[in-house]
Amino acid sequence: MSQSAKVLIVDDEELIRMNLRMLLEDLGYSVVEAANGREGLDAFDREGPDLILADLRMPVMDGLSMIARLREKSTETPVIVVSGTGTVQHAIDSLRLGAWDYVIKPVEDVKGFEVVIERTLEKARLMKENRLYREHLEEMVRERTEELRKAHDELKLRHQEVSRLKDMLADDNRYLFSELRSVSGDEIIGSDFGLKTVIEMVQQVAPLDSPVLLLGETGTGKEVIANAIHYSSRRKDGPFIKVNCGAIPETLLDSELFGHEKGAFTGAISQKRGRFERANKGTIFLDEIGELPAQAQVRLLRVLQSKEIERVGGTTSIPVDIRIISATNRNLQETVASGRFREDLWFRLNVFPIMIPPLRQRREDIPSLVHHFIDRKTKELKLRERPVLGHGAIDRLVAYDWPGNVRELENLIERALIQRRGGGMLSFETLSAPQDPGRHEGKREARGNRTVLPLDEMTVQHIRQALEMAGGKINGPGGAAQILGLNPNTLRSRMNKLGISFGRKSLKWRLNMEY
Repeated sequence: MSQSAKVLIVDDEELIRMNLRMLLEDLGYSVVEAANGREGLDAFDREGPDLILADLRMPVMDGLSMIARLREKSTETPVIVVSGTGTVQHAIDSLRLGAWDYVIKPVEDVKGFEVVIERTLEKARLMKENRLYREHLEEMVRERTEELRKAHDELKLRHQEVSRLKDMLADDNRYLFSELRSVSGDEIIGSDFGLKTVIEMVQQVAPLDSPVLLLGETGTGKEVIANAIHYSSRRKDGPFIKVNCGAIPETLLDSELFGHEKGAFTGAISQKRGRFERANKGTIFLDEIGELPAQAQVRLLRVLQSKEIERVGGTTSIPVDIRIISATNRNLQETVASGRFREDLWFRLNVFPIMIPPLRQRREDIPSLVHHFIDRKTKELKLRERPVLGHGAIDRLVAYDWPGNVRELENLIERALIQRRGGGMLSFETLSAPQDPGRHEGKREARGNRTVLPLDEMTVQHIRQALEMAGGKINGPGGAAQILGLNPNTLRSRMNKLGISFGRKSLKWRLNMEY
């Protein structure tokens, strides 16, 4: 969205409004002011702003009441809460009523605030474009259908054309929805908390063409991170091709990945481009790379070395300009040691590994994920109203261990919405408690009565997990320091402070891990 966008500031403090106005005008935005919620509603009707920055505590009408009234008028105009009332409950209430983001004032991180504004305006633009484009295509289909109704002598041919257009509409809608989710700031929940280190590593590697290896359990969001890397790179306008290496039959794998020539085998009635060729000038995401058969590993290694492919049955080398992102829930080092995965291919893929922590290690993200999935599934299921969480529901969700990670949480939310009857609250009372709640000893929060691991204990677990992935190595490519995004000396200092042995001292710990 152009930086000539109009921003409405609603705050009862004149000094705050003046500071925000100066900041926004320096960034090229036009600014309208209001001193309370009532004036904000009038200014919204009068000025039609592209974005609203609203305080919570104001006379006449507070920010939450204003947001609720605004959502009755418009669901597309984004609202960012800028408030000094920085509690988790206020943030949850704001997001539940329809705010898009929450910023604590005074705004100290000006650059970060600018990014929040730009991201919000861009998301709003995409939502509007998606709606207008869908309406435009639907109108095209309606007009074409009317023409077909009148053309009786060409009814059969015209009917096939309508079907083609409808398929095109469905495909374009799926593509636009995917694009919207990819750039949406809401898609990576936890980027400021549990996934902060992951996002910092994404920001480091995204501008480059280096191969990236995403590591983590099933359901942790590896595909979401792969999307973030692609759409933050210089290749973002190129194709982003996804391949599930474990879902393609071995007999069809070469054809799917590298394409085939006409007549290459029985049933090859025409030439076909493979996934690598379709990814030219963009990114290919190889999910479940550990499932790749030996023959396909050899051909993938050749692509990495020569940047060329050959279609099945072909004799001509086709150059490809691609960036490879791979992902696995396996321990590839163990797979290499057992001979099931080529060591030279692992070295090529493991240039920049990123470990994505399981949900049980970032419980602070669960409340935000819950509200995100409730909002999304409410729209997808076309529910009349957004369900309300019952007392203690968040505590039960935070206490659960989530062996299926974020995907399990998303499925649980969808199942609860489907089974909900008579407008009741979501309580999740049937959710099983952790099998061994005593293994996570920790302190109780003053509010919410939730178990939280001490920071040092979480740090120890995270460092040991990185050491395990790196085979005990600290320095160099694939070392624990690179995985954690730290200087090796800094990592050693922290390990000494936390009593984590390394080098020869770590031999006993590593043997204990193995046995």
